Amino acid sequence: MNPQTLIKSILDENRKLLAMVSKEEVDHLIEGLDKADRIFCAAQGRSGYILRSFCMRLMQLGYPSFFVGETITPGIGKRDMLIVLSGSGQTILTQEWVRVAQQQGATTVGVIGIEDSPIGVSSITVSALQQDQRRNFPMGLTASSHLGLCLSRRPLSYLNQSYWHYTRGREVTLKQYWTDTQI
Repeated sequence: MNPQTLIKSILDENRKLLAMVSKEEVDHLIEGLDKADRIFCAAQGRSGYILRSFCMRLMQLGYPSFFVGETITPGIGKRDMLIVLSGSGQTILTQEWVRVAQQQGATTVGVIGIEDSPIGVSSITVSALQQDQRRNFPMGLTASSHLGLCLSRRPLSYLNQSYWHYTRGREVTLKQYWTDTQI
């Protein structure tokens, strides 16, 4: 496959991924972010890298946000929100974080690939990424690119769309961003 054909295929898949993101789910996530005192993000492996970047974006927007497991992460409590990301929805450590957060009275949001998974069933709010369990990639897409990239792009697209949807309706300027984030 020549590079231009591959790039077109990846861009087409990204368009399909963005079209799958529900405005209602994005609005619900943003509403939850605005209500939470603090936001905690937790995930393992590649999902962890994706969610870590979203956590950083939240911090840059002025939200008190933390990635679970870092040395500066405080304990979670009432009026806090935990966002977890898991393709399978079965990651044991992530399940435990959801259990502890709920035990402490925090709201839990699961961004997962399989809605009826253990994390999906136990989370208060679920944004299911409609993963095809037989072929192991998002529903309605082909694996024209590396399978791991296909699985990573769906949650990344969802979280990025949430971020851009949030900033579009707010007065977040580049000058404000740099002023607020410089040490």
